[in-house]
Amino acid sequence: MNVVLVADKKIRKSFENAVKKSSSITLLGVEMVIRGNTISRLTEHHNPHAVVIYRNTPQKEGMTIRDIISFLRLKRPQMRIIYVYGSVKDNEHFYEEHDFLTENKIYDIITDNELTSVINVIDNPMTKEDAEQIILKLEEEKEKIVIDEIQTEEKEKTYDNIFLDFPAVTSLNDFDQERIERNIIKTSQANSAVVIGVAQLQHHNGCTHTSFEIAAMLSKKNKTAVVMTDKDTFENLIVFHKINPQKAENGIEFNGIDVYPFSMLNDIKQNYSAVICDFGFLRECQKPYYGDCNVKIMLCSAAEWDIGLTMKYINFSNESYIHDVNFCFPRVTRTKFIKYNRHFIKSGCNAYKLNYSPDWTCPHQDNFTVYKEILKPYLLQPVKEKNKRKLLRIK
Repeated sequence: MNVVLVADKKIRKSFENAVKKSSSITLLGVEMVIRGNTISRLTEHHNPHAVVIYRNTPQKEGMTIRDIISFLRLKRPQMRIIYVYGSVKDNEHFYEEHDFLTENKIYDIITDNELTSVINVIDNPMTKEDAEQIILKLEEEKEKIVIDEIQTEEKEKTYDNIFLDFPAVTSLNDFDQERIERNIIKTSQANSAVVIGVAQLQHHNGCTHTSFEIAAMLSKKNKTAVVMTDKDTFENLIVFHKINPQKAENGIEFNGIDVYPFSMLNDIKQNYSAVICDFGFLRECQKPYYGDCNVKIMLCSAAEWDIGLTMKYINFSNESYIHDVNFCFPRVTRTKFIKYNRHFIKSGCNAYKLNYSPDWTCPHQDNFTVYKEILKPYLLQPVKEKNKRKLLRIK
């Protein structure tokens, strides 16, 4: 394979020696500074199969590594780009670089300074899954999806006054993570259904999708039902499947999940270990019902024009109530979520990042982790069959 190295002169000598030991790699040249003519030298003078770019390569004349990468992806999409980040000392900076690279379909990302690692990646290209695994390992060490484990027995804790200064998301604010702990003590009554309320502060955040994802996870071991609090959603579901609404008024079975209109909640919940209420966009008249749910999940948009609504909802609600709500953010980059989550942690609030799952019957594995963490305080026991309703099954 023909390769060009883009790195400073400190790397050049050792890299040349390492390449000589490989019979499969031919080094065409080395660019020790990124400048205005680097792009033409890579694409016209060298035109290699792969370019190995070191993060700390000197940059001049206003040309950056990102400029080089963006141009190569546009003009030479078939050319492999191998990015040597080196040791990760700043997770947030690495997340930003990782997002940029993977968005450009670059998965050859090396997170150490060993030349053997570089040679190995040249010979054995990394996959998207390999690139994702780097993040998972870092998150296990430093930034977990759930920052603190929810404990069922602990002493009373105190929190900072709730005030989420989200405009500071563009800056890095120091905080003492070890000092911050959550105090969420929840219990569930034996043989009674755990009622899970799923709502959203903005439209189209995937409330119904999330409800069915949780149901799909729980239904493998427990009797679970999804209750549509929004009559229109229930009717839209049965109309889509060309079912007469009158025949479905007492509930339907959809992909192994029992689905009911909200009016039947009190009639059916004793037959299930978990009942998931899909509130959709949370209206004022629904707030008392949502507040009575054992588990409260609130889907929020992380967009700059939407996050202000989340701030108002938190700051103008009862503090003990807010600490009981699990704020979930779909469609958010890892970098932005971590910056937002700093403020949630300071205020003793629970925030989670949800990943894209196109098929609700098979949720993203990270979403499973989030849902299990939220439900950890509850012992969901399978219930015995009693007064089993004969539901209209959607095939």
